[in-house]
Amino acid sequence: MKFWKKLIEKLSDIVYLIREMRTDLLIELRSIDEKLTKAQFYYANEGSIISINNIPIMLLEENSERCKVIIQNIGLEPCYIKLGNGVSKEDFHFVLAPDTASSFGNGGSVTLDNWHGEVYAICEKETTVSVLEY
Repeated sequence: MKFWKKLIEKLSDIVYLIREMRTDLLIELRSIDEKLTKAQFYYANEGSIISINNIPIMLLEENSERCKVIIQNIGLEPCYIKLGNGVSKEDFHFVLAPDTASSFGNGGSVTLDNWHGEVYAICEKETTVSVLEY
């Protein structure tokens, strides 16, 4: 009990010091965040929500500036993803599980670091994916 009481007192002291410093400390923290999210470090792709059906579709073209790709299935059918050309339901690299409800946010996803090539997708019937590249 003594430990927790002292811990709470110390945390209260820290909160007090932060309040005394006012926004000076918070400005520094904001500047760190801005450095991570400035436009020059971000490459937005057009049309991040894409409908997929039983015909192969290119999700992303080759991009040598790309650092990261995040693809999430937000539709109700499994989605097959292939790095490079030639995707089919028998020839793929990843299967993204369907979402529990349309655009609910718990469908399968894949994150790729430093993949600069094309990305293709196909689906049994029809689904929707969210595609982001940085």
